[in-house]
Amino acid sequence: MQEIDQVMHAAAKWSQRTVLATIVRTEGSSYRKPGAVMLVGEDGTTVGAVSGGCIEKEIVRRSQAVFASGQPELVEYDGRYTLGCNGTLFILIEPFAPKQATDFFQNYHRVFAQRQSWSWVSQCDECYQGSCVIFPGDDVYALRDDDSSRELEERAISLVANDEGEYAGKRHILVQQIPPSLQLIVIGSEIDALKLATIADEVGYVVTLVLHPLNNEVSVSAPNISVITASPQQLGDTIRTDLHTALVLTTHSYARDLGYLRSACNLSPVFYLGIVGPRQRADDLLSELLERGCELPNWFDRAFRAPVGLDLGGQFPAEIAISILSELQQVQSGHTGGILSEKNAGIHTIVGN
Repeated sequence: MQEIDQVMHAAAKWSQRTVLATIVRTEGSSYRKPGAVMLVGEDGTTVGAVSGGCIEKEIVRRSQAVFASGQPELVEYDGRYTLGCNGTLFILIEPFAPKQATDFFQNYHRVFAQRQSWSWVSQCDECYQGSCVIFPGDDVYALRDDDSSRELEERAISLVANDEGEYAGKRHILVQQIPPSLQLIVIGSEIDALKLATIADEVGYVVTLVLHPLNNEVSVSAPNISVITASPQQLGDTIRTDLHTALVLTTHSYARDLGYLRSACNLSPVFYLGIVGPRQRADDLLSELLERGCELPNWFDRAFRAPVGLDLGGQFPAEIAISILSELQQVQSGHTGGILSEKNAGIHTIVGN
């Protein structure tokens, strides 16, 4: 799951008061960008991060004052002295105690399960301090329930409607559209499929492992990975895809890959569709699909990769998984995948932009 989903899931489960730290603005070079979040429990437990590890302990310390006062606080960290970069972070630390908490988390889990986008608005200026969440259908919730929550909610709806974002000066307003977490569907049951699923889960993907009915006895140690059994004919009825989805075929069976690939062509568009194995094998699969009358969807050429992965010289399952996930990151981010030490622009600048 992406960081904001990890935070939301944790906040729903924890039976203690929590505080949320959100980067609402940056100046100069910074490791984390606006929208990075960190949840802090009253016992000091944390989920998420707002730096590379430089200031998290300080955030926990500053959170104690917010727990005590119940009021948000905007803090500024100059990276020249405290961080491993040359930027400045503006971080809103606020209570995470949404009004109608039961309804709030029910709405969130519904949106998460249905892979819908939603909005997050953080406001920090002379009149307003606090964040609001807006779910599809304009269900809006301030993250704290007090006299100012209704005004925060009304202003948040206006900011989203007018597509307003960050402001310079004393006004720090961050409006985010939160997309579904990146999803990886791995079809296969061999060791490389299991390793890819496991490492992808660590990276933050929502991972589904699809097993063929004749080869579905596998053991997966990561509790977050969904494991389902589906034949090629059942694939469209058992998974939900979108443009935040990558799908990798790694059955090591020509016949099974052919069946799953044919079913994949009938799914909603994905941003990545790859097959493990040599290019000639993939060419043979595509040729046979066309000979059988399968019509490739209009998104196919953009998404299809075979062989999968970047050329990193990997041979073992974990190395191949890193190669595949590196290509997914490259495709999703639009970066080149080049060597950072040879890059003339800033680390987080996309070449060509």
